[in-house]
Amino acid sequence: MGRSKLKKDVDFEVNLLPVISILAVCICFLLLTAVWVHVGTIDTAQAIGAESSSGANNPPSLVVQLDKDNSFQFQVKDVHTKDRVFSVKSLKGVAYWERVNALLSAIKNQYPEIKTAVVMTRPQVSYGHTIRIVDALKKSNIVDVGISPQ
Repeated sequence: MGRSKLKKDVDFEVNLLPVISILAVCICFLLLTAVWVHVGTIDTAQAIGAESSSGANNPPSLVVQLDKDNSFQFQVKDVHTKDRVFSVKSLKGVAYWERVNALLSAIKNQYPEIKTAVVMTRPQVSYGHTIRIVDALKKSNIVDVGISPQ
């Protein structure tokens, strides 16, 4: 009897329920964040090469400049005519999106060979305006849109 008291019980059970619960929560979190990462991305590419300063090698393009007062400046570059500049001023500090969309349609009708655009933004320009102008350019069938900070 004295010998059995020294022998310890080596049989015990590990409770796996908390481990399984944590793994289930981690898998759910992983699945939800994977969806939001995909939704939060926007496809952009460098539209025009920076290595050549002459316009001979660059395709026809559109440069859109956003200013902090919500006005826009559109410059058509490298087309058969000289560079053209169009402006859309803001209405009391509010962006005039109807005029921007109309001007984009007119530019695309006049220069259908334009397939690339660069959006030049300043640090004071809101992110929403930058994304909205990129979206408007994509809707105007301008395939390659790049974003460049100033």
